Parts: sequence; structure tokens; C-alpha cells
Amino acid sequence: MRQPTEAEKTWFRNYIEADPNVTPEIIYFSFAMSDEYLFY
Repeated sequence: MRQPTEAEKTWFRNYIEADPNVTPEIIYFSFAMSDEYLFY
């Protein structure tokens, strides 16, 4: 599994903080359904 870059972590943190409708369920589902996750 690759480690995220600092830019990726910053973008994702800002995305979560900017949208109050983002729930943990949405985040987990997004990771689980991503092509990168399925590759590994």
C-alpha cells in the first residue's frame, strides 16, 4: 500500500472540513470503492 503525499492529505483534510455533509460512512465507502483500493 502506498503512502499518501502531503498534498493529498492536505486536500482531503480540507475537503472534509469544508463540507459538513461528509460523514465517516461516505469516506469509508469512497475508499472501499476506489480503483486504487481494489488494485491492492
